[in-house]
Amino acid sequence: MRIFKKIAILTYDLHIQQTSTHRYLSFLETLIEAGYEVELIGVDFPFLPNPINNVKKEEIIEHLRPYVKTLKPSYLNFIQKLLIYADAHHFPYQIKKILLAAHIIFYRVDQWTISRREFENRSFKPDLIISGGSGGIIKSAFSWAKKTNAKLFLDYRDPWTYGYNLLETSQKISYFKKIFTRNQEKRYLKFAEKVITVSETLKSFFPSPYKEKINIIENGSNFSEVKETKKERSVFSIVYIGTLYNDQLIDESFFFALKQFVNKNNLSAQKIKLCFVGSTQNQKLGSVIEKHGLTDFTEIAARKGTSELLYYLLEASLFLHLRYGKRSGIITSKQADYLYFNKPILLPNSDHGDIADSINSYKAGYVCNGRIEVIEEVLDREYHRFLDDQKLLKASTPREELSRKVISKKLLDMIS
Repeated sequence: MRIFKKIAILTYDLHIQQTSTHRYLSFLETLIEAGYEVELIGVDFPFLPNPINNVKKEEIIEHLRPYVKTLKPSYLNFIQKLLIYADAHHFPYQIKKILLAAHIIFYRVDQWTISRREFENRSFKPDLIISGGSGGIIKSAFSWAKKTNAKLFLDYRDPWTYGYNLLETSQKISYFKKIFTRNQEKRYLKFAEKVITVSETLKSFFPSPYKEKINIIENGSNFSEVKETKKERSVFSIVYIGTLYNDQLIDESFFFALKQFVNKNNLSAQKIKLCFVGSTQNQKLGSVIEKHGLTDFTEIAARKGTSELLYYLLEASLFLHLRYGKRSGIITSKQADYLYFNKPILLPNSDHGDIADSINSYKAGYVCNGRIEVIEEVLDREYHRFLDDQKLLKASTPREELSRKVISKKLLDMIS
């Protein structure tokens, strides 16, 4: 006999193409196929996300649309209204940061939160609420669960106050958030029936009292059942997908090595290409590329939809990772896509953590030590392998077990 019959998934900005959107759509599809009554509710906040996120609209698959609901908040607090005003008048993001800090001080949570009154007239009464994405949305799910006497599962893809500093967040800001929001997080963790994280590392950050509640559902690839056709490729393509953060450009050893490799092999832009897909919002990348004389070889593209992104993933000869500064606990969702397509991955300078461990455990590529000559040797080896494979017209075999469609089935074990 099932414990839960009606399940709600609460998050925000489902209309934006981002990792959380794909994750919760895969949860939704898994639950529907298992026969649960389920709604995926995306809160559509009237203010803009961080500009580092290269926003692209997400198209919901047709058979899932009846189960996806949009909640437009009717009850906004004073600072949320100021954020709307700031967006309407194009305030610089640095000014908006002051308002974001004020929201944390006065409301003890980030701006992605809604009043419990938003749930008063909802006809769908869940037995279980699954929520994640930010502290604010977790608070909202907690309020709804308390109001309806539902059980609560909290889903963490990134830390809140337990763990590494979030990207684009300084040590001072992280400390500030811990002071004002740690007690709130403890309250929600204590109330939650179960907690989900994407890795053992993220789980390890939590205090012991909560660890027995924690289950792991990894980030999966957004692709499944992809058939790669055999075709001749004339361009050696190095591909990085997703948002690129400034911390990833502190170490420039890859760019030094790539320039030396290009010069040594006398390669033209018709023979080699470096693609950053989803990185147009990074203002530092262009200058780094220009500094190393790689402009003619480089494409910096906006975030792509799944079908458009597939082209780059299939054409790739080598996938690129760039470590996240000194952080070692991040296992980015792009790793699942890289592994799924089963092509070599290059991490030019080891993060001494989850990304390096993943590459090594799957024997999926190269974890280097930041030495330019070592990285150049890898590029040379893969380029000549590319030339040989081109003649053989080989195609890689995707790892289907790494698709979100497969990984999301772990959720069923948690709720049965």
